[in-house]
Amino acid sequence: MRIPRWYMRRRKREPTGVTSKCLDSDRIVSFQKLVRLMFCFVVFSYVLIAFSEILTSITGLEYAFTKAPRNMRSLVMSALLFTGSLSAAVGEVFVCKSFST
Repeated sequence: MRIPRWYMRRRKREPTGVTSKCLDSDRIVSFQKLVRLMFCFVVFSYVLIAFSEILTSITGLEYAFTKAPRNMRSLVMSALLFTGSLSAAVGEVFVCKSFST
């Protein structure tokens, strides 16, 4: 389990007699509850993203193979796949930026 940076900075500022003590149980319990809550948000967001990807894929395939003309199917699918790859690239940029701070 990782200890957050703000907690470590705060412990360094405390008087020397206090820093030698162990973490009290209230702080550990509240930190574990926070980790569980964050984990639930991450799982929920991944489920939501997977559901949206499935719906987008099904809609794009249906449009490409039922409504597009026969000679335009590959163009419609390439546009669908290009927008998906573009969104993945933008998401990757945000992930890299969030870890760099």
